[in-house]
Amino acid sequence: MPSDRLIAVRARCAESRLQHEILYKLIPKSVPSRIRFDLARSCVDLAQEHHSSVVRLIDGGFHAASAAALLRPLLEAGSIAFWLMYCAPNHWVQGLHRACEGEESTYDTPDLDSALSELRKVFPAIGPLADGLKNKGPAAWLHKYTHGGVLQLYRRKLPEHWSTEELIAHVIIADHFANLAAAICTRIYDAPELAAYVFPRRDSLALEIQAMTGQQAPEGQPAELPVITLKDDWDSRQIPR
Repeated sequence: MPSDRLIAVRARCAESRLQHEILYKLIPKSVPSRIRFDLARSCVDLAQEHHSSVVRLIDGGFHAASAAALLRPLLEAGSIAFWLMYCAPNHWVQGLHRACEGEESTYDTPDLDSALSELRKVFPAIGPLADGLKNKGPAAWLHKYTHGGVLQLYRRKLPEHWSTEELIAHVIIADHFANLAAAICTRIYDAPELAAYVFPRRDSLALEIQAMTGQQAPEGQPAELPVITLKDDWDSRQIPR
């Protein structure tokens, strides 16, 4: 990668690394009070690891295709965290818990499309994303990048596989997905310092995406997530909050 391009990309990657470091410090490390929350917390950890990997791969200047392939798993990890907190029925949470404890269980996490379909009942604003990820939708490129579709293959013929703008776009999108995943921890824990970071960060990233794509950033988004209403009376770990 030419030095001038590398400087621009690495400057934006530095901001992404700072976000990762801040979230690592602000997300509490204690065991959550409910099994449902604990499973969601694991999803958040996975999302943050994917985010760090995307940034490292792009910052290195050599593995942008692999970084692009991680964007969908990053979105998926955060979406499953939200699904667990707002949508997952008790029997499914119990089944996932048994599986994670090494017990026999047929349960697994839902696919991305199913999770988003459920979540749009709680968060109607994600409708365009859920629809856009469907076949040939405007966001279906996330699937293509992950599964090695033509969007990945044709780039192997280009002198420079990815433009500077595309590389920077990938880290911005990764920041957005990782920050949203971290936001669920404001309902897993009493974490006012985390809330004071993730919601303004969400808004600043939305403006960055607006400048990048020309799409209007959402206005008036709440600085908190809805209260968790699902009850887990079966969960002996559940502590009233």
